Amino acid sequence: MNGALTRAVIAWEIKMDKAEANSVFQRIIDQYPSFLEAHFKYWEFLLKIGEVSQMEEVSYTMLQEAEHTSVPTGEWMKAHTLRAKTLIMLGKHDEAIQVLKRQISVIPPLPIPGLSYFKDGEIVNIEESKNPFDVANDTEHSQEASSVVEDGYKFSVGKTSQPSQKKRKARIEHQPSSFRGLNPGLNNSRSSESSRFSFAINDARATGHGHTRSNIPRNIEPLEVPEEMHYEIENFSVSTDVDFLYQIGKICAESGIKTEEGIRSLNDYC
Repeated sequence: MNGALTRAVIAWEIKMDKAEANSVFQRIIDQYPSFLEAHFKYWEFLLKIGEVSQMEEVSYTMLQEAEHTSVPTGEWMKAHTLRAKTLIMLGKHDEAIQVLKRQISVIPPLPIPGLSYFKDGEIVNIEESKNPFDVANDTEHSQEASSVVEDGYKFSVGKTSQPSQKKRKARIEHQPSSFRGLNPGLNNSRSSESSRFSFAINDARATGHGHTRSNIPRNIEPLEVPEEMHYEIENFSVSTDVDFLYQIGKICAESGIKTEEGIRSLNDYC
């Protein structure tokens, strides 16, 4: 796969042979549809040669392939970002915002100071939210999010050694290479065996294809949290990269739509 991808890049950047590069990229994607790095490079190639209509098709396919449970969270987020950029080029700003908002589904349920969550187009503070995972922004994703806590996530609650204590300790289990449970899917696709939700904030994930900017201190175990926020989390894949908030704010500012939401997004990002 990597060898073929290198040939495509050489044809594009060195030989300047657009036809050959296009042919090699398409062949790689046909043979290895879940190899997202090829999708990303192909998207960049099409951007360089100005094939916006083809970019729309590639970004849509990319987003579908990103729902495979073996895809790291960083790549999943990058696929959403590139899809949103494509929609902006097509003048579909509202759709681009909705695509970016889906990234909220991989923000962890930790009490991050100053970070608010989108819910039905409004901002909901994490302290006020009954369920930190109920962060859907459109009807399609809302149906999925409502069922997540019921049968998608595995929580275990345990009190501390003192029964009278009103706070509990949450221990977050790091599982770098586990992808099991439920997808935050684009089309509500479920998998009983695997999911992207395997909680993993680690060097491998941070240095992957999607850049991760952590807003959470590294030393978070054990973590004192209010009783209603207590979970022992297993099988989650999350990200603390909130760059999508900046992108939402930028789209709102440049397009003139949802300006209040854009301001709130930028406030959260800052």
